[in-house]
Amino acid sequence: MLECWNAGIERHDRAMRDCDVDILRRTTAFAVRVIHLVDALPRRTSCVELGRQLMRSAASIGAHCREARRARSTAEFRSKIAVAQQEAEETVYWLQLIVDADIITAPRIVGLQDEAAQLLAMLIAAERTASCAKR
Repeated sequence: MLECWNAGIERHDRAMRDCDVDILRRTTAFAVRVIHLVDALPRRTSCVELGRQLMRSAASIGAHCREARRARSTAEFRSKIAVAQQEAEETVYWLQLIVDADIITAPRIVGLQDEAAQLLAMLIAAERTASCAKR
């Protein structure tokens, strides 16, 4: 019984580390890149609103990862990571909408789209690792 408990704790700790230094650094850099993109958007009403939504969701990814690091339980960790995943998905949507609306060309934004997809994959992996801790 104690071995099972210790294995669960190790998996929980590993999940928290997965959402640690690399993802925190990358989410901050990603948010800064999005800020620069939003600053470069045209000043039309639609672009201002799209930029606002994009900036909120992109910055929120890192904020929720930081909250997840302070989680008091696996359930709380998974909850925070799930919200970060939702924000990453939303960010992917806003980036694609900016391209589809011909506001910015796809080649100029592909790096941000790739990074958003990679961050999402990292968050999914962190949640899966935490899920193993419950077993």
